[in-house]
Amino acid sequence: MKRDSVKVNFIFQLVYQFALLILPLITSPIVTRALGDTGLGNYAYINSIAYYFLIVCNLGIAKYGQRLIASNREDDTKLRKSFWSLFATHSAVSLLSITAYIFFVSLFVRDNVNIYWLNLLYIASAMFDVTWLFYGLENFKSVALKNLAIRIVCFIFILIFVKTKSDLWIYALVQFGSILLGNLALFPFVFKNIKPVKFSFKECLVHFKPMLVLFVSVLAVTLYTVFDKTLLGILTTKENVAYYEYANKIIDIPKAFIVIIGTVMFPKACAAANRSDIITQKKYANYSYMMVAFIAFGSIFGLLGIGKLFAEVYYGRDFVESGNVILMLCPIILTVGLGDVVRSLFLIPQKKDTIYVISICLNAALNLLLSYLLIPVIGIGGAVVGTIAADAFGLIFQSIVCRKYIEFKNVFKPIFIYLVCGVLAFGIMRTIDVIAAPKQIILLIKFFVGFLSYTILSGVLTVFFFPELSGKILVFAKRKK
Repeated sequence: MKRDSVKVNFIFQLVYQFALLILPLITSPIVTRALGDTGLGNYAYINSIAYYFLIVCNLGIAKYGQRLIASNREDDTKLRKSFWSLFATHSAVSLLSITAYIFFVSLFVRDNVNIYWLNLLYIASAMFDVTWLFYGLENFKSVALKNLAIRIVCFIFILIFVKTKSDLWIYALVQFGSILLGNLALFPFVFKNIKPVKFSFKECLVHFKPMLVLFVSVLAVTLYTVFDKTLLGILTTKENVAYYEYANKIIDIPKAFIVIIGTVMFPKACAAANRSDIITQKKYANYSYMMVAFIAFGSIFGLLGIGKLFAEVYYGRDFVESGNVILMLCPIILTVGLGDVVRSLFLIPQKKDTIYVISICLNAALNLLLSYLLIPVIGIGGAVVGTIAADAFGLIFQSIVCRKYIEFKNVFKPIFIYLVCGVLAFGIMRTIDVIAAPKQIILLIKFFVGFLSYTILSGVLTVFFFPELSGKILVFAKRKK
């Protein structure tokens, strides 16, 4: 299978993530008004429970699979055996998790039973998720195009069929069905490019231990990214789950674009680490820190300027509380971005899996403790504090572990530069508050003024402080291995 350049992969992943996030944003005002905070709160709460079974299906395969494929992609025989033996292991574990979920719903669920059963599609989709193969081969185009087409169909179906609170099951069916179809759509490419090959049971077992190690980290991540919604549903109200969920949908937009950087660079970092080329890893990382800082501070100060107004105008008055949550969650955009660079370019490519797992477990413990103590006292704010504190701790811990690889001056320099740009752009946005106009008009004006001022300021400072990068931030991607 042909490998595309980093630049091509980045563009396709960027377009895909843009569509993946923008299409739901278009439907969100329709969905929030049609299904209401209670319906969406129940949906988010049930989905958070189903997600635990989904991560058991995945068993840490995302990073392990990418690393395995990236390391063996030059040898066709090793590549085929690696893929099919890993896929067989993945399928066996997935079937066990799916069976456990069926027993769970049958024995313990009494309310919203249809939504629980529809989540079975969501869990089953994990068994057919082979994006790790394509990412390991640095072929992001196939994944992006197939899933983009299915997401557009999903978007159209929601617009047509989701009208009232009784349509919650339709919303769930469309959402989960599209994920399953998106994963199945990749298999014609798999059979065409990775021909089936015989492998032994022993070759399957080889994968289990490293997958299990990384699974512990995935499970721990879940405890501080998903379990907070479960705790909110248990300790407060389902409405709070909806407010928190829809605030996160906005925060997830810049987070997703930032994570693209690590996603695209990860297979290259694995290949570089495999040949002990730390200089190349550092080069990728330095560009990544700059891009992360640029996106993060533009997003943080942009959301600080329009977050509350956006939630009220966009989601409706029932979701005003989501605006406050957006403001509180903003800092996580930066910590997630920086942390993903450290993990994707150094920690996991260098096979420091055990340290990674320890770090994530400590994150989860911190988040669980803070969330459990603070949610009963300050509600949603307790979940926010727990999440941000855990993510910041993980970033610091992992950076200390990888300190011999990280050039910290290349981390703090762009942070300082784009922080200044963000503060100045935020100040300019605040001057719009004195204008007497409808909220929708104020929102649009603040958005465009903030976007333009931040872009111009950061462009000027980038040329001044990074002259060698002016106009060619991704030139390094052209370098062939």
